[in-house]
Amino acid sequence: MNYSVLKDTNTTDGPGKQLKNARHALGWRLEDAAKKTSININYLRALEEERYSLLPSGLYAQKYLKKYAKVLKLPLDKLTVSLLENNSTDQTENLFGKKILSKKQLLSFPKVLRRLSLAFVILLCILYLFLYFKKMFFPPNLTIYSPEPNLISHESSITVAGKVEADSDLKINDETIPKDQQNNFSQTVSLKKGINNIIIKAKKKYSQEKIITRQVLAE
Repeated sequence: MNYSVLKDTNTTDGPGKQLKNARHALGWRLEDAAKKTSININYLRALEEERYSLLPSGLYAQKYLKKYAKVLKLPLDKLTVSLLENNSTDQTENLFGKKILSKKQLLSFPKVLRRLSLAFVILLCILYLFLYFKKMFFPPNLTIYSPEPNLISHESSITVAGKVEADSDLKINDETIPKDQQNNFSQTVSLKKGINNIIIKAKKKYSQEKIITRQVLAE
């Protein structure tokens, strides 16, 4: 961008001198102005010294000039109108000012988005592997419908029923129990007088074993 047009003003002093004089009139150091505008002190110094090549290219330079002038209560039209009018004819390499971007710029502009997308895909893969190994190695799901815990029964037998995760081997008191197509099971277990421990075990090929114990008091 041809920043030299900023010098073409109706005042004796150039725009940089106007900025500096206005700052001095407020009794501010350059550090004070940087704090009040939240603009890098090097950019403010470049504006005051009219060293425009040190400013960021594109819309950022206009934004800094406007903000600095506003804080110093300087008339924006005298400082920025030439810059704004010249912006449409700028021939420098300005990614923000050009209407048509080069292929190289288009490829580099979404660089952050591509990295975020890659990180998201990697995260999904890690989550998938975690769920896969959890399903393979963690104990299978096992639900017991009956009997209830600590049951007292007057019968000589009781029905043990429930549901187990698919592809699991099921045993009740070390006896292998068949399942239906929905992985439900039901098995009659004989009771003896006193406390009966009914141990239900479920295990997949590589998983840990899931064990549930029911105690039934037969009177």
